[in-house]
Order: sequence, then structure tokens, then C-alpha cells
Amino acid sequence: IVLWNLDVMIQNIKTNYVKDFPDTVDNEITEHVNNWLLMIFTRAIDTLVITFNSYESEEYKMIEKLTKSEDFGHMAEIRNR
Repeated sequence: IVLWNLDVMIQNIKTNYVKDFPDTVDNEITEHVNNWLLMIFTRAIDTLVITFNSYESEEYKMIEKLTKSEDFGHMAEIRNR
């Protein structure tokens, strides 16, 4: 599975959720995004390729940190930055 511009996708999910539910608090937005990500990330059977629009985005930095962690480092790598 290839996931294009994850950072842009997450921002779009947040924006659309707030439009639909204007009284939403931050933890509800985070939960909504996490549910989307769980659905997407668990669909890959063999390989999940993620691209980013910006290497300076919060989302990129979070994924980069995960790929260097003991929990996921053995399963993930960053290529062609």
C-alpha cells in the first residue's frame, strides 16, 4: 500500500472533522485521526510506503521517531529523504 502525503491527509481529516463538529475538543480530533490511521496502517499485508509533503511537518517527525524506536525500528526504515 502506498500512502501519499500523510501529513496533508491528516490535516484534511482534522479540518473536515472540525467543520462537521465545530464544538470538538483536541482529544476528540486526535482520536478521530488515530482511528483513520489505524484503519489505513492495518490494511498493508506486506509493505506500507508513506510519503510526506513536508519533512518539517509534525506528522513526518512523529513517523521518523517511530522508525527509530525499539518497538518499530526493526520493521521500518526511512528512504530517500
